[in-house]
Amino acid sequence: MKRIYISGVALVASAVLVGLGGTASAGQGERNRCSIATLKGSFGYTVSGALTGGPTPGPFAAVGQLAFDGAGNFENVRTISQNGGISRRIQGVGTYTVEHDCSGTLTFTDGGVVTLSTDLVIDADGDEFRMIATTPGTVLTVEGRKQFSFPGKR
Repeated sequence: MKRIYISGVALVASAVLVGLGGTASAGQGERNRCSIATLKGSFGYTVSGALTGGPTPGPFAAVGQLAFDGAGNFENVRTISQNGGISRRIQGVGTYTVEHDCSGTLTFTDGGVVTLSTDLVIDADGDEFRMIATTPGTVLTVEGRKQFSFPGKR
């Protein structure tokens, strides 16, 4: 009786491990499906954190819209609160990269000069992203979500 019970447990454990192995490999395939075209369309975003260097160090927050072209470029409009001072409808442009594992970079520019660099990760099937500033003197995180995303539409 004990031998049958132990054999049954071993069989179930083996089946679970095989099942998990299949799931893990399916997950691997899903993680390797992003391209530059994954970020396309209009995304609303928020920024929070602080500037630790530059002419006006202190708290920083922003809300805005990024319009990605699916080819590595974006346009941006935002409202910022920097150390309590508010600036509205600030426009900008920049470039971005996307790797197959859904990580990448995004760089804001102003007149061809880099103003902020970030590392990013794309999730929620391309409907959301998260970023962290990599420019020295910044402690900023960004969260963005696709605007007007409807089931079955891209």
